[in-house]
Amino acid sequence: MTRLLCALVLVSTAAFAEDPWVLVRDPQRVTMSGDLKNLDRARKYLAKFGPGYLWFRHAGKEYLVRDGKLLRQVEEVVQGEGATDAQEALLEAQEQELERHQQRLEQHQAAIEEWEDSADREKLSTAQERLNRAQEEVNRAQEKLSRAQEKLGRAEEQRSKEMERKMAALIAAAVRDGKAQEVK
Repeated sequence: MTRLLCALVLVSTAAFAEDPWVLVRDPQRVTMSGDLKNLDRARKYLAKFGPGYLWFRHAGKEYLVRDGKLLRQVEEVVQGEGATDAQEALLEAQEQELERHQQRLEQHQAAIEEWEDSADREKLSTAQERLNRAQEEVNRAQEKLSRAQEKLGRAEEQRSKEMERKMAALIAAAVRDGKAQEVK
């Protein structure tokens, strides 16, 4: 491929990357890139075409793709969400457990403060030291969780960029190959 042709392909694909799209599987299940008004626009074709299409906007025009092969390719591109969703759910469960643990520590701290006036100073000091160690453990676990969430966020951002790049290429091919039908 010549440099000029390669540059034109990159420019045209980059232009498509900005275009909103909605994969409409059925009335309740969609995957999209863009804002909610695009979702409303895409769903309006359900009555006419039924479920199972890709809607997108490019150069001020709206298009619909119902080609089975292309839709399977689109599904493959958007299916990458599952792995990060599972990891995100695991991190969320760990975060909830840490929050519960933190609440228990706060309850223990309140009990120790009430105990201060009437308790043996040595027992009180030992209880406070244990509480401090437990709080340090929670803090370390929260820091570890935070790093894992940051790492997941970076991976999700990278996956999202890759998905948009692949979708732009599929949309460009659909327009180029005449598989995208202009709708009004």
